Amino acid sequence: MKYLVDEYGEILEEIRDGERYAVLDVGDMILRRNSLRSYKEKTANIKIDYPYIKLNTSIAFEYFKKYSLLSYLCCHVGYMDNVCRYDNGKIITFNSLVNKLKISKTTLSRQIKEMVKDDLIHKIKIENKNAYMVNPCLCMYGQSILKSTYLDFKSSPLTKYVNIKGAVNEL
Repeated sequence: MKYLVDEYGEILEEIRDGERYAVLDVGDMILRRNSLRSYKEKTANIKIDYPYIKLNTSIAFEYFKKYSLLSYLCCHVGYMDNVCRYDNGKIITFNSLVNKLKISKTTLSRQIKEMVKDDLIHKIKIENKNAYMVNPCLCMYGQSILKSTYLDFKSSPLTKYVNIKGAVNEL
């Protein structure tokens, strides 16, 4: 018989044959994207071999505690531009967040306003829709970002938490 136990040896659960468990250490976090299909058109000439989101853990968890919405947005950052999109490629808008997360417009508006004030996200216009771009100093999808994204956030107070390597479009 196998058992899942906590750090003190207390039995949490009996493991049946064929069940699988992963062990995570303190501070570990898994963030995955389900699909890259929505990015095929935009990235047809770019080889994407970076299937996960880089998260700056030295500051992320502090802000995740303060803003419950931020972890959701970080899980949906776009490749190189850090614009929040659903897996089907559609832009995440204010109304779609209200419907998806089932929170009031007032609460959402307040959180977004405070995150903009803390320079964690920027409100931008794409295809005549309001969209959200996450600060690449907090998280990013891929190994580099567009120069325009870098320029949007280069004066951010969060830049002191990252080392900028090589070209200006790489964090």
